Amino acid sequence: MKLIGNLTAGRQLTLTWALTLGALVVMGALMVTNLLALKGAGEALAREERLNSALAEAEFRLARQENSYRGYLLSAETYYIARLETHRAEFKKSLEEVRADTPQEHQATIDQALQAADSWHRDVALAGQALVAQGRTIEAEQLVGHVGVSDRHVEPVEYAINTLKEVNAVALEASRHAQVAASRNAVITVTGGLASAILTALLMGLAMSRTLATSTFGMVGLMQKLRASEAHP
Repeated sequence: MKLIGNLTAGRQLTLTWALTLGALVVMGALMVTNLLALKGAGEALAREERLNSALAEAEFRLARQENSYRGYLLSAETYYIARLETHRAEFKKSLEEVRADTPQEHQATIDQALQAADSWHRDVALAGQALVAQGRTIEAEQLVGHVGVSDRHVEPVEYAINTLKEVNAVALEASRHAQVAASRNAVITVTGGLASAILTALLMGLAMSRTLATSTFGMVGLMQKLRASEAHP
């Protein structure tokens, strides 16, 4: 403070602006960094929520394929086969959406789900239709029975989907924490930066006030001495 007080008023004002500007620059840099972190966390959160939706859709479409096959067995209407194929196409579409948002190290899990689903379609849906066409409906029904082959193909698909859900749940939680931390840091940066700028301005203002007061009192004292010398030549 004493060193600052020894500076001229003009230099003190320049130093005040320089320090205040420096504080604002630092605050701005930290703010940009935190905003980028906040943006990154928000994008990751959106991606993981989108992935959750796609996985839920794939799980739904998988169940609907087997339900459509059972409907065909009960009615022998090809309408249910058409529905089965529609659900299969939507299932594949959902998994491709999952692939777009899934890290490279988990891509093989998606491939496993698709392969198991194709095996179910070949060994259950298509095989069952062939059996029904031959009048062997009971055998077609056994494919989705308790001892049928359906579960052996469906279980790997469900396992793959559940694995991807668990991986995504961990990433989703991490992104939520990152978003909260980035928001908190942004608030701290703004608050701390403004407080630093205000404190710097106040300290420099105090130093300038003391300097101006000392100069003013010095001038008053000098004038009083001049008057006294004039009054008593």
